[in-house]
Amino acid sequence: MKKLSISFFIFLLLAANIIAQSGDPNAPIKITFLHVNDVYQFMPVDGGKAGGLARLLTIKKQVMSENPHTLFTLGGDTLSPSVETLTYKGAQMIEAWNAVGLDYAVFGNHEFDIKTPQLLDRIKESKFTWLGANVVDTKTSKLFADTPEFVIREFEGVKVGIIGLLLPEAKETSSMEDSLTVTDYCLAANLIVSRLRQVEKVDAVIGLTHLFLEQDKKLSGCANFDLILGGHEHTLLQSSANGTPIFKMTADARELGRFDLNFDRT
Repeated sequence: MKKLSISFFIFLLLAANIIAQSGDPNAPIKITFLHVNDVYQFMPVDGGKAGGLARLLTIKKQVMSENPHTLFTLGGDTLSPSVETLTYKGAQMIEAWNAVGLDYAVFGNHEFDIKTPQLLDRIKESKFTWLGANVVDTKTSKLFADTPEFVIREFEGVKVGIIGLLLPEAKETSSMEDSLTVTDYCLAANLIVSRLRQVEKVDAVIGLTHLFLEQDKKLSGCANFDLILGGHEHTLLQSSANGTPIFKMTADARELGRFDLNFDRT
């Protein structure tokens, strides 16, 4: 297991100075996560002063030029609700995220405001991977839309596991159909993270969640996460529990979180 340290930056209003990458061959292996959550609009908000996926793309390109080992994540809730979704059923956001180059998104409760056949179409149209390790289709006893339980990304020999989890209240706070169920997020996390640690031998585990903050804190005690990147509250939050840092951004990409995971080469 490689030694891990985490540093973070919050890009307010999507404006930031990018730190130059070290040319030291002995420098730690750095894996960067860029994170937003609850993004309902691809255009700027607050009179054009904040948000906007074009601004996200600009920063992503800058960060990628510094560190190609960069992953872009979304903490749920993007397909609904919005005026545009009444007409396009979330297709406008999929097209925008595909253009930005999103890597991973966890299901939010409002993804399930869209009828299941249309939601399945949106998932198929996505060039990124949807995650929801505790969203089960009772008709098949499989995860909804055959999404993966987890993903593993490897950079220079460093393996990072990512698991997505949805809040149990999604059933009551969306139009989720009866055949879908949200299982216990702690139980799902405990089983999957144990496999990632013991079988897959990952160097770090990231929780990509759409939970309430108190649920994120509970989650950190259920399984050994190195970092939890969340959503749902629409509030800029930095917290920790059981030694696990927890972060959430406000809605509509008013901020972009950057998280650098630095692994010793030894």
